Amino acid sequence: MMEDSVTGCDQPDCLTCDEDRQCTSCARAIVHGTRQCVSACPGNYRLVHSDIDGYHGLLCRAGRFLDTADMTTEELVVLVAALVGAAICIGVLIGAFLFLRVRRKMDPLTARIEESGTEMTAASDFERIQFLTRLQALRPETQNFLEMLNDTRKKFHGKSSKGGDSKADSKHRAYRSILRDLSRILTLLNRKEEQIRTVPADWQRLLGWAERLLKRYKRQKISKRSTLRNWCNQYH
Repeated sequence: MMEDSVTGCDQPDCLTCDEDRQCTSCARAIVHGTRQCVSACPGNYRLVHSDIDGYHGLLCRAGRFLDTADMTTEELVVLVAALVGAAICIGVLIGAFLFLRVRRKMDPLTARIEESGTEMTAASDFERIQFLTRLQALRPETQNFLEMLNDTRKKFHGKSSKGGDSKADSKHRAYRSILRDLSRILTLLNRKEEQIRTVPADWQRLLGWAERLLKRYKRQKISKRSTLRNWCNQYH
């Protein structure tokens, strides 16, 4: 509480005044701005030694954030404009972040297929669940994929040893592509789910191709077994 409403030289504790009869120092402390003499500083003020022209001795001064009494109007305008500008920039950044986050959640199944087809990319939770679900369905077929890989390697090495023309080179490129994708499938099948933190950028193409290849391979196996069984029956 202020001890007296008088702020000029008529204050009992005022020691010195300026030519405008404004108190410049007090027996105990003078309040910055009001020039009121007090024995203790008000709540939001702190007691300091004055370093402000027109005030001498102990000074009750507001905290720096609230202390704008000695700022010019232009300085206050600049300060307010800077604070408003900073708030707008922060708001724009937060808005952009939220927009991208919402957009990503609304469109989690957008294909992100890279040209190389082997890069890994961060996936949304829903997309990762879809990928792991389809991969889990293929895990019991790991042995079949291993057999396909070994068969393809044998064919590839057999054709490579023969050499050939440009047509053979084209087949070699096709075999290399098949070997690469089969190796990728087996690598994924042999990993635990918790070890798969990212999914292939082309996972939909890769798993779709693996599912089609598996169906065709299993049909071929059934056909071979049927042919062998018929041959054995004829032999006996």
